[in-house]
Amino acid sequence: MNWRRILPRPIRERLHISRWAVTTYMQEVASEVPASGLVLDAGAGDCRYRSLFAGRRYVGIDSAVGKGLRYGDLDVLGDLHILPFRDGTFDAALCMNVLEHVLQPESCLREIHRVLKPGGDVYVMVPLFAREHQAPHDYFRYTSFGIRYLLERSGFAVEYVRPVGGYFRVLANTLSRATGYLFPRDRARVLRVLLSPLELLAKPLFSVVLPLLCLGLDPFDRKRTYTMGYQCKGQKGPEREAQ
Repeated sequence: MNWRRILPRPIRERLHISRWAVTTYMQEVASEVPASGLVLDAGAGDCRYRSLFAGRRYVGIDSAVGKGLRYGDLDVLGDLHILPFRDGTFDAALCMNVLEHVLQPESCLREIHRVLKPGGDVYVMVPLFAREHQAPHDYFRYTSFGIRYLLERSGFAVEYVRPVGGYFRVLANTLSRATGYLFPRDRARVLRVLLSPLELLAKPLFSVVLPLLCLGLDPFDRKRTYTMGYQCKGQKGPEREAQ
């Protein structure tokens, strides 16, 4: 039984801890992008956040090599290392949990910088604590110092690099996956039957109760040295006049 289905929708959504962090940040970003702005979503995947940018012109691009996503809503199929757009095209750019999947993240950020208009903003999310995913295209994890360095090297003035939760949110995300390791589907059928009463008790504990408890405790961690990742904003400076 999926215990989350009986919960109110806002709680269910929050228990998808990684996705919820992206969704809430994208809602914040969408509120900042000016009306009629041209927005690039670099590494858009299934373009699930397109609707947040209604009234803006949204362009989703992805190389479409990752597993588990539907890429049919993309506007452009292309390489993020060589963006097929002219210099100074976009008012804003998004790059959400993408830079761990590219071989040359600085090259991608430089391309985003190139296609932004002067004064344009880039919004980036990167993971620090996350399981390997979309194998084999999963290459990097980022500290706050590392992503700030890459943004500045790529020409951006960094407005913020802020953590996505603290120790207890990391713990909540980890515990929410525990039953998948305690009761794997490939275990012998006899063992699965014998352990089914324990699994029935463990699932609501690990998938609902403990994660919600940890999320409630997360504000008590003010150090934020353990974090799921970082949300970042940078800006492309004005063009300099030729001397």
